[in-house]
Amino acid sequence: MSHIISDDIYLLKEEHEYKLKSDPSAEFTSCTTFIKQFFSPFNADAVAQKLVSSVPKYAEMTIEELKDEWTAAADHGTQVHEELEEYILSGAEPKEDKGIAGKNWLIENIDLEKFTLYPEVIIFCKELKLAGTIDLIAQHKKSGSLLLFDWKTNKRINKRAFRGERGIHPASEQLDDCNFNHYSAQLSLYRYLLENNYNCKIHRQIILHLDETKSNVIDCDYLESTIHKMLEVL
Repeated sequence: MSHIISDDIYLLKEEHEYKLKSDPSAEFTSCTTFIKQFFSPFNADAVAQKLVSSVPKYAEMTIEELKDEWTAAADHGTQVHEELEEYILSGAEPKEDKGIAGKNWLIENIDLEKFTLYPEVIIFCKELKLAGTIDLIAQHKKSGSLLLFDWKTNKRINKRAFRGERGIHPASEQLDDCNFNHYSAQLSLYRYLLENNYNCKIHRQIILHLDETKSNVIDCDYLESTIHKMLEVL
């Protein structure tokens, strides 16, 4: 992992921009932003308007109240990510229920005699001008192969698109426009960068969907041909 983890690249969190110490003028698109362009943009105002006007459970909420709820959920997800990173690095106990669920899953399923854990690993490709942060990499000590993990704290992982909507680009038009495929494409892009820029062997890509009591394991296929098509836009 020493050839992957680098002090040269860092993330400006507020701006969500990746920078190189050795080349401050270098610019990168985050992997998250890159994948988003292949699907319909999320219009928070329009979605909130539709929900409060047509879904009974949101009928007593204003548009702004619903958007504030989404913001709070995103902030909570960030907190859980940070708690799990600190737990892995220092053993600090998570306080949030979903952080505790993630910790318990690691204890029960990852044998630290066989694997080494690396949280929040930044990878990049200067040629493609892409960079991203992998929530967790588990490296098998004997084989060197990697497991890629993506923590998710949202309410549900949808494998079907609303009203059958698909990606909006020829590279993604075969994919349902649902969060499972968004996450799968992002993990696949990480895999592509690791295999082609870092000469790594990837064993699995996994979404760990956390709720208050447990972690649900969702395996993701490697969307290799899709990623190749997506990268043609660069």
